[in-house]
Amino acid sequence: MQKYEQENNLHSKVIPPHLNPQTMKRDVDESALKLGSKEALEYVSWLVQPDRLFDVALTTYDLDLVCLVASQTQKDPKEYVPRLQELKAMPQAYMRFKIHFDLK
Repeated sequence: MQKYEQENNLHSKVIPPHLNPQTMKRDVDESALKLGSKEALEYVSWLVQPDRLFDVALTTYDLDLVCLVASQTQKDPKEYVPRLQELKAMPQAYMRFKIHFDLK
């Protein structure tokens, strides 16, 4: 059987679905990831209290994610925009301290 496969060049190389077959590198569409994350966030926002979800997003230190969570959970921009602007202006170490201090 192996000889038959070798003669007819039937060796099939298994390529994982997340790799591009030509380059053998990750072939990820950034817009698809953002779309998927929005759908996942919409689903999670139905299961969890909005304030708790916002606080958990803050602990990731990704302020873009925090803004996405706030807009998805329909928080009032007057509440979170000044706070996020204040956090963005801080050095990273102090920003992390301030987030943990505020969340206790």
